[in-house]
Amino acid sequence: MQAVYLITSLLSVGVVSAQSVGAYGQCGGGGWTGGTACVSGSSCSVINPYYSQYLPNSGGTTLVTSQKAATSATAATKVVTIGAPAASGYVTRSGSGFVLNGKVFRFGGTNAYWATSLPSTDLNSLFSQMKSAGLTVLRIFAWSDNIGSASSSSFKYWSGSTNTPNPAAFAAHMDPIIAAAEASGIKLVIPMIGNWGPSINLYIQQILGSSAKHDTFFSNAQIIAAYKKYVFFFVNRYKTSPAVFAWELMNEPRCTGDDNRGASSSCNTAMLTNWVSQISSYIKSIDSNHMVTVGDEGWFTTAQGYGSSYPYSGSEGIDWVSNLKLGSIDYGTVHLYPSSWGQTDAWGSTWVTQHGDQAKKWANQLSSKNLAQPILGHVRARSTPG
Repeated sequence: MQAVYLITSLLSVGVVSAQSVGAYGQCGGGGWTGGTACVSGSSCSVINPYYSQYLPNSGGTTLVTSQKAATSATAATKVVTIGAPAASGYVTRSGSGFVLNGKVFRFGGTNAYWATSLPSTDLNSLFSQMKSAGLTVLRIFAWSDNIGSASSSSFKYWSGSTNTPNPAAFAAHMDPIIAAAEASGIKLVIPMIGNWGPSINLYIQQILGSSAKHDTFFSNAQIIAAYKKYVFFFVNRYKTSPAVFAWELMNEPRCTGDDNRGASSSCNTAMLTNWVSQISSYIKSIDSNHMVTVGDEGWFTTAQGYGSSYPYSGSEGIDWVSNLKLGSIDYGTVHLYPSSWGQTDAWGSTWVTQHGDQAKKWANQLSSKNLAQPILGHVRARSTPG
């Protein structure tokens, strides 16, 4: 699935999330209006002037699991940082583009969601072929779950409503791809969860059960805390690696998925923008080296004036323009599936042009062009989301 990248610019405005959650959740920061009472066994710790979170009283580098079912013993997971700290080598946003080691970084890229399952020899071959083709950025999928106990291939496992990161699986499947990418100069775009298949559905099923709606992933405090727990482990492990291009919050977040749960009547763009703000701010509080983006498909709302058909209705909960205004989001993402959205293939060019037009509209209103943002488009050779 080849990806083509479009770079343009968009306004960046800081927005502060305001939702209280449990352990590892937000408890303060500039503009915070949620709860500040400490959860059991935790203290509200100031991460920066904009973000405070509940952290276990044990401190240090130990990630303590949330409360397990009575039949399961409480365990702790060691947080290990992989990759030597690099004074340079990180891709950063600069105005309407990207910069690497002080120089403008222009690139081609592709998707290989299965890359974490490849052995080292195949990874080296993949990266070698990418370099030969002039491709330097690779987007992978970085999640897998097991229920009951850890397995060699599951990045985390569930015991009742408690999820626990699995260091052994990271060592076997993520560490090699990070090391190979560093060695070959490939940069990785890494979404840590997906909207499709069992990914977010497992969070909902294990914590809330079979009757909960799909969008509870974005609003339920216990689910948000569980996802932050995984993010905390993941991001800490690779926050010093120059192989990471950016963290994606999710592959294609929506009010609905393919789990037949449907959406609640309260799912709207405000709900998902609040979630985007909360999770992106959380990642920024852990990792100041790497960029953060949403991973959404680029849905508009009727406010942009393109009509009210499916891609422009905001009915899936994504407001592309509002999300790009968040100070914790470094660049925008755009996906394209014309036939799945009731459009013609020719309309695809219109979709790309409209995102460029919206970017220019915001950029022209800026008093400082240094606040502009790039857009990275995943234009895939397939007709259905995933």
